[in-house]
Amino acid sequence: MENQFSVFKKYSSIDQAQEVVTLLNSNKIETEIGNNIPPVDSLLTGNNITPEFEIKIKISDFENANKLLQSIAEDQINQVDKNYYLFSFSDEELYDIILKQDEWNEFDYSLAKKLLSERGKPINEELIKSLKKTTLKRFGKTRRKSKTMDSCRIYFCFIRWFFRNNYWLCTNEI
Repeated sequence: MENQFSVFKKYSSIDQAQEVVTLLNSNKIETEIGNNIPPVDSLLTGNNITPEFEIKIKISDFENANKLLQSIAEDQINQVDKNYYLFSFSDEELYDIILKQDEWNEFDYSLAKKLLSERGKPINEELIKSLKKTTLKRFGKTRRKSKTMDSCRIYFCFIRWFFRNNYWLCTNEI
């Protein structure tokens, strides 16, 4: 199980993903890269999925890879321009970045933590872990609803296809 590859990060562009892959490979972390472009046209299913490029690494390398990316992000924080968009975020928005770490890059996550600490706002790691668990539970419930909606879309697409084909058969003489 430790040698099994699993999704480590997702990026919206191949360039971002390739940059991280190069960094991980140079630190002797094996990677695989893939995308989640749907095999079925989004017009048929009603899903508008933007392509995401997934970086997969061995489960045993997750901790080292996270530490590596985190240390690089922390080094870059000291050189950030004061016009960077996170400086205009409210405390609540910065906390949101910390709670949804998987939706943000390492740099933004580290900068959000730094900005909150500079503003005198506490970052309690135990509280963050607890809130992340709550968020995951909510996500799980939302995801189940989404699967139900996906099933309904597929069902109605099939019904529509079926009636169109039967109508065509009925109107054409054999």
